Amino acid sequence: MFPGAIMMALLFSISSLAMLIWEDLQSGVLTRLSASSRGLSAYFLGQQWAVLAIFSGVVLLLTVLGGLYFGLPVQQWPLLIIGLVISGFVMWQILLSLVLLMPTQRSANIVVNAAIFPILMLGGSFFPMEALPDWLAQIGLYFPNCYFLQAIKDALFNQNNYLMTAGLIAAGTIVLFWLINRALLNRLTRRNNA
Repeated sequence: MFPGAIMMALLFSISSLAMLIWEDLQSGVLTRLSASSRGLSAYFLGQQWAVLAIFSGVVLLLTVLGGLYFGLPVQQWPLLIIGLVISGFVMWQILLSLVLLMPTQRSANIVVNAAIFPILMLGGSFFPMEALPDWLAQIGLYFPNCYFLQAIKDALFNQNNYLMTAGLIAAGTIVLFWLINRALLNRLTRRNNA
C-alpha cells in the first residue's frame, strides 16, 4: 500500500503538471517560443526536467516520511525512490499525450481527470491490488501504474527482480511518448497560431 500511496500523490500532480502546457499556450508563451529557432525544443526539455525535479522532491519526502512510519529499511529507499520517479514520469508522458490531443483546455482537463480516476482506482494506487475483487484486479493489471507498482513491490518485498524488464519498458515508453508529445506540441502550437 505504501508505494501505491506515493503513486497516488504523483498521479494527482500529473494532472496539474500536464495542464501547464495549455496555460502557457493560452498566455502566449508557446506562440512566442515557436517563433524562435529552438524555443519549443528548449521549452519541452525544460518541462521534462521540471517534472522530474518535482517528482523527485515529492517521492523523496514521502519515502522518508513513509519509510520511517512503516519501518522500511533505509537500504530499500533508493530503489523505491528511483522506481517511483521513473514510473511517475512515464505516467506523465502518457497523460500529456492525452492533454496535447485535445482541442481545448477545458476538454483536456476533463479527459485527463476522467483518465486519472480509473487509473487510481484500478491500478493499485487508491486500493491495493490485493484488496480488489479478482475480476477487478485482472482489469487493473493492464494499467501502467499497476505494472510498475507490482515490479517495485516485488523487488522490495518478495525479492523477485522484474526491475530490469520494467526499466526497459519504462525507457521505451518514455522515448516513444517523448517523440509523440514533441510532435503533438508542434501541432498544437501550429493550430493555435493559425
